[in-house]
Amino acid sequence: CGQWVSATGNKIRELDDENMYEEEQTVLQRSSALFSGVWEIQYANGFANTYAIDASGRLDVLGQYDGAGTAQFEPAPAQSLEEGWVHSVQGHYRDGVREELRLVDGVLIVRHWCGQWVSATGNKIRELDDENMYEEEQTVLQRSSALFSGVWEIQYANGFANTYAIDASGRLDVLGQYDGAGTAQFEPAPAQSLEEGWVHSVQGHYRDGVREELRLVDGVLIVRHWCGQWVSA
Repeated sequence: CGQWVSATGNKIRELDDENMYEEEQTVLQRSSALFSGVWEIQYANGFANTYAIDASGRLDVLGQYDGAGTAQFEPAPAQSLEEGWVHSVQGHYRDGVREELRLVDGVLIVRHWCGQWVSATGNKIRELDDENMYEEEQTVLQRSSALFSGVWEIQYANGFANTYAIDASGRLDVLGQYDGAGTAQFEPAPAQSLEEGWVHSVQGHYRDGVREELRLVDGVLIVRHWCGQWVSA
């Protein structure tokens, strides 16, 4: 790695050459199994997500994503391995985004590449029930939307005001003034917005070309409204 680093090794047993491939797979499987569980991930930029990782190294995003929403553990790149990172995943978010993972004292340490590194930590909230992974995903998505449930009075920075009713499934109904359908369904916020900490996106409740992004901060609904420029609310 550009300089000599010394190390020592102890033989733990003789090698069965015929079973070398199976040995390698067993070690990789054991490594992945250490990461198994449902993890709440908190990023340094304020974004949060939930991952389900099974013993084979399959990662499923149970919250917001802008890619396939699933990925398979691969060995981290050489330089990252030298820095202590163990696994690499990509494809669960959009093209060009990847994450590297390691465990430290039972905490999942993540770094997220999106043109620059963003750090994150994950806490295991429980073990994974592989047979119910789909139900797990629906439950987490439902829980995310349910946090926004209620009737909200919205005050925009330009002086406009409105009232929204949001149910636990993420359906938003405008109870005041609107120039569109007056209703919309929560969708994941766009990739760049997710990186900035926005969680949900809605459109269609106002006219074409208008959309809003939402997040909760200390129980307050934070909205930004796109109508050619951003208006905060």
